[in-house]
Amino acid sequence: MTLRKKTLLIVGATLFILIVLLSLMSRLIILRTFLNLEEKDVFQNIHRTQAFITENLANVNSTARDWAAWDDTYEFIKDKNDKYIKVNLVDSTFSTLRLNLIMLMDASGNIVLSKGYDLKSNKDLPVPERFLSYLSDKEFPLQRNHLNSNMTGIVLLPEGPLFIAGRPILKSDDKGPARGTLIFGRYFDTDYLKKLSDAGNMTLDMSRYNDPELPDDFKNARDSFSADSPFFAKLLSKSKIAGYTTVNDVYGKPALILRITMQRDIYNQGLNNFYYFVLSLTVVGFVLGIVTFFLLEEQVLSRLTRLSRDVKNIGASGNPSMRVHVTGKDELSLLKDEINRMLEALECSEKALRKSKEALIALSLRDELTGLYNRRGFLTLAEQQLKVANRAKKGLLMIFADIDGMKEINDTLGHRQGDSALIDTAQILGKTFRESDIIARYGGDEFIILSIENTESGAELFETRLRDHLKYHNNYESRLYTLSLSTGFARYDPENPLSIEDLLVEADHIMYGKKNDKKR
Repeated sequence: MTLRKKTLLIVGATLFILIVLLSLMSRLIILRTFLNLEEKDVFQNIHRTQAFITENLANVNSTARDWAAWDDTYEFIKDKNDKYIKVNLVDSTFSTLRLNLIMLMDASGNIVLSKGYDLKSNKDLPVPERFLSYLSDKEFPLQRNHLNSNMTGIVLLPEGPLFIAGRPILKSDDKGPARGTLIFGRYFDTDYLKKLSDAGNMTLDMSRYNDPELPDDFKNARDSFSADSPFFAKLLSKSKIAGYTTVNDVYGKPALILRITMQRDIYNQGLNNFYYFVLSLTVVGFVLGIVTFFLLEEQVLSRLTRLSRDVKNIGASGNPSMRVHVTGKDELSLLKDEINRMLEALECSEKALRKSKEALIALSLRDELTGLYNRRGFLTLAEQQLKVANRAKKGLLMIFADIDGMKEINDTLGHRQGDSALIDTAQILGKTFRESDIIARYGGDEFIILSIENTESGAELFETRLRDHLKYHNNYESRLYTLSLSTGFARYDPENPLSIEDLLVEADHIMYGKKNDKKR
């Protein structure tokens, strides 16, 4: 890899890491802020819902007050005249006031008048028995015959939660004595939930607090409520979030759990802002990277390229009397001076070095222990063999062989026996393959062979001959070990050419597959 590519890679990698780190940090900061805003919005909607419920209770209470502090009602409790019923307790009264229950009781607690009404079907309904049982409960928070008694709240009925308001029956001037109690009721039903949902652009659901079949998310919310925190928020999905709260009954105990479900618009907006920030950061980083690279190119890389070109030309010409040239007064110019001094020394020792090089090349092609070609020698000859095969349109066989259990031989019998195993393997390979085949010790206990393929030499034939030679060696040669090889054969097709390295990789992969099969 050239220095220019490395520089580009380093600058790019550095900017990439910085962008990733900044993106992660900003994600934590930005998205957490929007998560907090989202949760705050949920709690605000919970408060709005509670305020809406409180307002509805206040509305029922206000209506009850108007009817309770009225001379007509006051007289009706005393004389129970039919005119009051015919004029006031008509269906339109229930529809207009959105009431499901009207009840009048005298000072002794006896019911003088009671009527239930279904606002959906516009039909009269009997007063629920469960509500009547509430009235007989000693703990029911209704103070009869008291001028300032005022009761509002929710009671749970089989028909559903009921908003109720109880007021003392007084004269129109709010003076007594109180002749009884007036109670108005309005069901907290699905229509009311829909009205709340539409008002807050959300979905509102409710369940009874002690419902044995309470959904799991309601159960989790119920378990999370506390006196200090009567609210709970939870993510339902990537696109929805829910908030939970309780509604108390007339006894001051939790009666209902309300769930507000909202689209995660705030979080999604934060996510979009984060993506825009990352995109902007990427663009800025890209521009910064380009500027940095061009500055390095102008001040460093171009001068290094010229220095490299001069050195390359000197090397190509083989003339050490040539010199390199770099402008400036910095480390590169010092490097130029050192190179030129080195060239002077090289000029004096050129002949000696050439002779030494030739000798080293000759020695470097053979493995000292086995006498076979080493890796360098193999690669040098294999490239030539590959060219011959391509010209002749003949296939090649690349064989990768590895001694099985070589580590155990060295560990248990010693390295001298290990060397002996390497020499024996070299001799067996020499007997198995032809003189025209290139046999080499690739490294350690690995051997490679490159053979020109013909009708008389194929992978199966070589495997059979190798197996026979190994069998003969193990049976008749006195050794402290049993010699075994794992082999991998890869075929080279001149119609679909591969490099020597690719053939080696393929043969090596096949060999290790067989070796692993032996271990199973």
